[in-house]
Amino acid sequence: MQLFLATLLTSAGAAGTIVDVANATPELATFAAAVQVGGLVDTLNMGLNKDLRPRAPFTVFAPTNAAFSALPAGGGAGGGLSASDLFKPQNVGELDGVLTYHVVQGSVRAADLVDGAVLETVQGGRITATVNATGVFVNDALVTTADVLASNGVVHVVDTVLLPQPQPQAAAAAAAAALALVTFDGAAGTTHKWEAVNDPVMGGQSNSTFTVAGGVGVFDGEVKIVPALKAAGFCNAETAGKSAFPDASAFDALSFKVRNTGHLTGVQLTVTTKDSGGVLRHGDYQGSFTVPSDGKVHDAVVPWKDFTCNWRGEKIKCPDMQGEMAKIEQVGLSFGQAPNVPGQFHIEIMSVSAVSL
Repeated sequence: MQLFLATLLTSAGAAGTIVDVANATPELATFAAAVQVGGLVDTLNMGLNKDLRPRAPFTVFAPTNAAFSALPAGGGAGGGLSASDLFKPQNVGELDGVLTYHVVQGSVRAADLVDGAVLETVQGGRITATVNATGVFVNDALVTTADVLASNGVVHVVDTVLLPQPQPQAAAAAAAAALALVTFDGAAGTTHKWEAVNDPVMGGQSNSTFTVAGGVGVFDGEVKIVPALKAAGFCNAETAGKSAFPDASAFDALSFKVRNTGHLTGVQLTVTTKDSGGVLRHGDYQGSFTVPSDGKVHDAVVPWKDFTCNWRGEKIKCPDMQGEMAKIEQVGLSFGQAPNVPGQFHIEIMSVSAVSL
């Protein structure tokens, strides 16, 4: 199917404009209809903006029909419109904002997209490229077919609709609903030393490393079977020793912003507080989540109520977790424990935050 799509796009692109490419490609039918409804046909055909100023060539990241279908309710540019609402005449301005967020002035080929590159869109917002072993992404959209040439630019087919970032007022409200606990950018109060801890029990052979590169924490390794137990061991990444964290007791959940490109998808979060257990059995609060191994950035959120307090695999009695969030001493994550599965893992951590739900 992808080969057929690429062939059809290449043929269409060689013969006409970006709009011709979209119109000639069944998998871009929704995008083509959106361009028509949004009044951008002349812009993408003639290379003129709405004030009739030349702007071609263009680079267009065109979402597939499936990408539009996957938009949830509230999927508009400001988070308030569903996918079907975007096509209503009264919401043309909103649709225009979404579409122009997929358009960059100039011809940007796949080879020009380097990891971390930031592109300014015609909409005025910016999109960021990620290049890794999984593929090429713009924001969280995977480029599935690249470098489809048109007479007035180039088209890259993507699997996700890009949504413009919130306006400053909305961004401020979102910031108020989150509290950064861990970052890897050197910021005072949120930058901590991390360490990898590998399974030491009964000849455990699991191994891992934790490094910081490019402003993210990189946890890489392999969970292996412990021969004596015939079960998977574990690898932990955690802040080293006791550290000071902001008071998160006013929030509802823990959020890890991560990108997973390893084989394991089941992750366990750990939070140790001053009173998470007694002197002899001082444990931690543990919560689990699954993060797809797709190379995209995900916010993995686990509410306080979904954590349990444990010491060496045994549940113990601890104070209510939310009341302990003013006393955090250590945070971390683990592979191999929940679920008990061996395998290679590679996960990048952008940040850890307390969030409101």
